[in-house]
Amino acid sequence: MPYTYEKAIVFTDYWEACQAIIPNDRNFSIGKETGETSYVDLWNNTLRQYLARFVRKTLSFSNSIIMYEICLKLFLYRYNTERSR
Repeated sequence: MPYTYEKAIVFTDYWEACQAIIPNDRNFSIGKETGETSYVDLWNNTLRQYLARFVRKTLSFSNSIIMYEICLKLFLYRYNTERSR
């Protein structure tokens, strides 16, 4: 894990799983009505829309973890280069 991630402040909803794995000094639990989690929700929706292999095990399914990593890196590269134009 990159060092900058270890020092990041994280905004989560009140889901117990998040509170169990993120240290209390960096985790700020907030409700959905604040809108602070909307960026993460938007990002997760974008991934689901563009990368069907993360959603279902039908036509877009990969048997290899390496293929998941390659497709994700390719998507991130294209997403970031297109948005920077």
